Formats: sequence, structure tokens, C-alpha cells
Amino acid sequence: MLINTDFLNKLFKEDKDYAIEIIALFVKLIPEYIENLKKNYAYETRNDFKKLIHQILTSFKLVGNAEVSEKLREFEQKLFSKINSSDTESSFYSFLDEISELVKHFEIALKEFKQEKED
Repeated sequence: MLINTDFLNKLFKEDKDYAIEIIALFVKLIPEYIENLKKNYAYETRNDFKKLIHQILTSFKLVGNAEVSEKLREFEQKLFSKINSSDTESSFYSFLDEISELVKHFEIALKEFKQEKED
């Protein structure tokens, strides 16, 4: 999963301040959402879990990463159709690790937007 830089450049055009604001918010919120998802998955609070998945879906759509959004949607369907095996749990935690790695790429993009703004 990589960042769709073409989408980001089209989305933000020359508005570096807006790009910095949105990406900074994304980088701040996604790790919090991931931690909450892990807690909610462990404690079986499915309503909160579903809300968190939708928050992450929306966040990734905002920054143009349809691949992550689609994987979350697929996982959500499996989870709420009662296919809740150890494989589902294992793949869920692996996927959260992938999302965490992707956030690191957005942190790099944020630094680049800040650098471009200064230049």
C-alpha cells in the first residue's frame, strides 16, 4: 500500500497550508483509531468498533487511498457477518500493522509539504 501522491497533488494543488493541515490531522488521528480498534476488538464492543472503522475509511478516502478503504470494508463485512475466526483476528491485526506503516509514509509526505512551503 502506497500513498497516492498524484491524488494528493491534485487535491491540494498549490495550497500547501491546507495539505499540511489535512495530512497532519490524518497522521495524528489514525494511530489513535488503530489503538481504539484493537481495544474494541478485544472487548467485543462491536458498535464502537464499527464507528471506528468508518472513521478510518473516511480518513483514507480523504487522502485518496482507496485500497485501504476497500480492505477495511471487506474486513467489516466479514466481521459483521459473524465470520469471526482466529484467521479473521490474525488478518485484522496484520492489516492494522500495514495501516501503521502507511501512516509513516504520510508522515514523510507531511515533512515534504512543509519543506516545499518553506522553499
